[in-house]
Amino acid sequence: MPDEISGVRIGIDVGGTKTHLRAARGSDLVADRVCSSEGWRPRDFVAAAAFLAELVRGSMPDHDITDIAAVVVGAHGCDSAGDCAAIRAGLVRLLPVTCLVLNDAELLVPAMGLESGAGLVAGTGSVAVGRDRRGDPGGAGCSGTRAARPDCCAKLPAPRWRPVTGVKHRTC
Repeated sequence: MPDEISGVRIGIDVGGTKTHLRAARGSDLVADRVCSSEGWRPRDFVAAAAFLAELVRGSMPDHDITDIAAVVVGAHGCDSAGDCAAIRAGLVRLLPVTCLVLNDAELLVPAMGLESGAGLVAGTGSVAVGRDRRGDPGGAGCSGTRAARPDCCAKLPAPRWRPVTGVKHRTC
């Protein structure tokens, strides 16, 4: 297995509608793929792990997974530590690399460079998650048109995205 510094590191965001995989070796982008989340079944842990492993294999150049050092997944529907652990265990069996699986909203706080806070995803499925003082996850969610109701989720300004140049998005 390659080390986590020189090997390929993969991030996957599995949402209620679309899935986005990005793979990088250092500062070089290796893969950037956006596809439908059709087939994502987070309550079926074996199927969820297979969905992720197939996505990784199909996204790597020449389907070569030998250089993968780590995979981090932020996934819609992984609503408990048990869900995340079960999907992670299945993924490690299929891709023998370091893996971390979290609820997609949990990745928002570290992505902003913060050590603590609550993440809010408002989309097809909407959820607010955080961790208590013991480190246990907790949150609340809603789905579909309920997300637009003020009593369900707060409205946030649109994010400011940095454009990525030199890479074409692949669709499934």
